[in-house]
Amino acid sequence: MSFTPEVSSSHPTSRSTDCLDLDAACADLSTLDLANIDESQPELDFVLNVSAGDVGTIGHPNMYYTIDSRRLASKHKKSQHDRKLLYGVKQFNLEPVRGLKYLEESGFVDQTPESIAKFLFRQERLSKKQIGKYLGSHHDFNKEVLLHFVRCHEFTQLLLVQALRQFLWSFRLPGEAMQIDRVMDAFAAHYCAQNQNIFEERDTCFILSFSIIMLNTALHNPNAKMKITAEQFIKQNKGINSGRDLDANMLEAIFRNIKEEPFKIPDETYDDLMYTFFSPEREGWLMKQGGSWKSWKRRWFVLNDRCLYYFQHTAENVPKGIIPLENVRVRSVEDRDGKQFVFEIYSDMAEIIKGCKTDSNGTVVQGNHKYYRLSATNEEDRDEWIQCIQESIRDNPFHKIISDKKAAIRRRSGQRTAPKPNETS
Repeated sequence: MSFTPEVSSSHPTSRSTDCLDLDAACADLSTLDLANIDESQPELDFVLNVSAGDVGTIGHPNMYYTIDSRRLASKHKKSQHDRKLLYGVKQFNLEPVRGLKYLEESGFVDQTPESIAKFLFRQERLSKKQIGKYLGSHHDFNKEVLLHFVRCHEFTQLLLVQALRQFLWSFRLPGEAMQIDRVMDAFAAHYCAQNQNIFEERDTCFILSFSIIMLNTALHNPNAKMKITAEQFIKQNKGINSGRDLDANMLEAIFRNIKEEPFKIPDETYDDLMYTFFSPEREGWLMKQGGSWKSWKRRWFVLNDRCLYYFQHTAENVPKGIIPLENVRVRSVEDRDGKQFVFEIYSDMAEIIKGCKTDSNGTVVQGNHKYYRLSATNEEDRDEWIQCIQESIRDNPFHKIISDKKAAIRRRSGQRTAPKPNETS
């Protein structure tokens, strides 16, 4: 609200009913219909004339002030605009399709792939995970949005590692194999279009991009059993350039780059994390066995979005621990330690299951579980938890995708080098 002194050159006059008292007027501001003020009308003046000699007198009893109604209306409309945008962002972070529908109805986006792609690319408060989910969808419209989203990136004269860092910071890569395939294929196509003559074909860029992502995991994931060497990385990528090898110096430079600086994966904000718990797939009390100390403690568990969260009590906003359901298995086990209806989450691939928790000081630390052992209240409850967790478990699809792409390159390479039917050996 802006108040500016207004002075008249006429002699002081007494208060009249045509002039508003400042205190009373401020108290009545809530009754003004700011959204519908006629901005063509003069300002609402809170005025009482003062003589020229009184100008600058602080607290002069006859001094009045002016409220600019147009500025008030502008601020009110801006506030409404911001509230609608924030609400649309929150709706998107809960359910992308519903959020985009609201944003379209509110005039923030048009129902075109290009408009939606630019909004996803520029709006920083959107959940990166939900952006990835939307872009990876199999619907034709979403595929068009994906292409426009990728084109928002400028990859010209960037090394592949640099382009990947930029690309993977703009969203969270989805978890399904087909979704990853679509997203990374669009990335490879755009990178090759802006950096021609680096690779023989697009699939080479696709495979090497995946190989770089897997290298990042192998070098920097504490759960990785073996640390890959530069020689192994070069060997893994033999023959992927239309049957020929990529330059070994380039691959070694990529290895050093990733080893020295891991990829930064965008974190979700606190609010985005809380949206996760609005519509859980399953929630309830379970007894949980500790990792280092094998005592049992009652915890409130929430299953959603392929993660198992646990809290000390239902009123907590921040989980005590998170168990990503990736490359793990679940099974019922025999009763033990006096606990019935026991089941466990375990891994065939790693000694320590990936997970995190908060310690007694509130610091987030890596979990130390070879398995997570839980006890339900009855057999039915245990079986339902096992079923829900099994449906949420996902296996890392990278290895299958890479294998399929390499096989396709080998087939094409074999067709190019095979003798024609009329040729003799």
